[in-house]
Amino acid sequence: MRESGEGVLLAWCSASLWQAMWLLGRWREARGWLDAALAMLDPAAPEQRRPYGRAHSAAGALAAALMDLPAAQAHFEAALAQYRAAQDMNGVSVVLANLSLVYLGRSDFDVAQSLLDECLAMDRASGDGQYIAIDLDRLGVLALARGDARAAERHALEALVLFQERGSADGIASAIVLLGRARDRLDDSAGALACFERAVALAEQQGMRQLRALASSHLACLLAEQGQPERAAVLLESALRELHDVGALAELSDAFAWASARAIEHGQLSDGARLLGAMRRTHQTCGLALGVVELQRYEAACGSARGEIGEELLERLMIEGAALSADDLRALCGRVLFERRL
Repeated sequence: MRESGEGVLLAWCSASLWQAMWLLGRWREARGWLDAALAMLDPAAPEQRRPYGRAHSAAGALAAALMDLPAAQAHFEAALAQYRAAQDMNGVSVVLANLSLVYLGRSDFDVAQSLLDECLAMDRASGDGQYIAIDLDRLGVLALARGDARAAERHALEALVLFQERGSADGIASAIVLLGRARDRLDDSAGALACFERAVALAEQQGMRQLRALASSHLACLLAEQGQPERAAVLLESALRELHDVGALAELSDAFAWASARAIEHGQLSDGARLLGAMRRTHQTCGLALGVVELQRYEAACGSARGEIGEELLERLMIEGAALSADDLRALCGRVLFERRL
């Protein structure tokens, strides 16, 4: 353990560097900086409560993004204890908002809603627009998971205004992606396309690798549906590679779900079944539960394939898909874009 003042200073630096690594998509390096920050701090020292809480909160956010939900919950609860002890209500609000991601990942929507409602009330009382915007963005993601695209659109628009007022580039990009997803669910293809195009450009400009990959995967899906398979294939291949590299399992699963549904719809039953297997494996790996709409799509895709090829063959093909490498899955998604066996 270093001297108290030096340790706190170095810990703050390390806990700040993680965010730069996060935005660049270098998540493993981000974890290393956070581990370093936590090692430099003494949780029993009152003057170190805030930096210790900040490092745990950041480590929890990274674990949640990597879909390590038990680790995320442990970090968030440790951060919450430190912030409460320090009477840092801004810190408490941030951690409660982040903790909602754990319950959202488990599809425990009521607990997630309760946590976010508490955060939003606290942040509106304090008048901190940045925190309010983050709460609204999270509420929009929750609304999408519950199948309420209209509420998601409303939250995204309100969050976007607040992020723009503060010049928060990553917040703006995140809100635009959420807005695009909501409008896609509302069958506003033109509006969704404009959002994803804008988000890709902004993320590219700012070097935000994970957000660029997320926006690109959604953009690829829309372009494919609009008859632009060549550009869609390029975007999707790049997005899948980056999402795999940074460990964004939830986003990978979304891409596999879309590709499987498209394959089955166009008669590519074997490929669709394999992609369903990849999606199932991804969720089992990280303990992630499906949202309302995602669960409906998964069950519909399984039902369609089962009706055409039977339960036994479907299960065998899903097992095959679960064993495919990342390169094989990217190639499979690309093939789905170009082949239509009607």
